Amino acid sequence: SLDRQQERRLMEAWLNLRPHEDAVEALPELARRFRLVALTNGDRGMVDELLRNTGLRKHFTELLSAEMVRVYKPSPRVYGLVDRFGVARSEVGFVSSNPWDLAGAGAAGLFTVYLNRYNLPMEELGVEARIEVRDLKELAEVLQHRP
Repeated sequence: SLDRQQERRLMEAWLNLRPHEDAVEALPELARRFRLVALTNGDRGMVDELLRNTGLRKHFTELLSAEMVRVYKPSPRVYGLVDRFGVARSEVGFVSSNPWDLAGAGAAGLFTVYLNRYNLPMEELGVEARIEVRDLKELAEVLQHRP
């Protein structure tokens, strides 16, 4: 187990993670065309601080957390948080590198995008993402050709 000092250093390291370069490049473009919302199982305050520390928070209009419904993804209630936006779930793009997260989002009716940075096979979960991209720059390019 971790002592207090190790725990503190671990938390500080997490709050100061560096973003993927493609996120730094693509999020401004994506934010010009779409409303970007972060949906996390994490603590809302900590994720907000992490995004601020990376300089990426400004691209997200809202931050939703599983703590708001007191269950974790892949519970459908978490993905149901998007209902507050007043659009059909099929119009909400859900981007993740986690196949289980994508399976839950797809089952909840969201439009799923597999962010496959490391060219890994999709786990055999009986579902497939609607789109698969290697990074967020590719996602921005793909979405340029969609209405």
